[in-house]
Amino acid sequence: MEQHLARLVTKMRNYQQACNIEKQCLANTQYLYDTIRMNFNIDVKAKAVMVYSFDSELNQTKIIIGHLVVCIEDSFIIDPSFDVFNLKNVKYFDNINTFINSYNIKNNYDAKQIIEEHLSFLKLAIRMNRNEIIISDKKYYDDMADFIVKKHKTNI
Repeated sequence: MEQHLARLVTKMRNYQQACNIEKQCLANTQYLYDTIRMNFNIDVKAKAVMVYSFDSELNQTKIIIGHLVVCIEDSFIIDPSFDVFNLKNVKYFDNINTFINSYNIKNNYDAKQIIEEHLSFLKLAIRMNRNEIIISDKKYYDDMADFIVKKHKTNI
């Protein structure tokens, strides 16, 4: 099972990299969530997170307040989005207080903005976990599925 999941996520990220796809965490998470739910007998959930990344070579910090990932068995996070996964030194947070109090984030961002953005992604995760289809870009979702299934001639 782990090898199948690893191959699936790698194919998803390869597609995103080849097509220069960014900011599609909703569709990426929906696709991975759907595929796991339909093909594996494991507990899977969509999860809203906030992301902190620091690239020491460039001395550059990146903060993403609204992001979705997949959580397996309530313990293992898989980020299906190449643009975020590929950042340096990525840390994921699901707790607003911990996020705000880390790395002086509270000095650079409005707490109300962080709470509102995270709550909107929490609502998306809840809907996805209720098995609602909430694809923001159906064409992208379908094109990625075609790439994974047809071009690689693999089925999970």
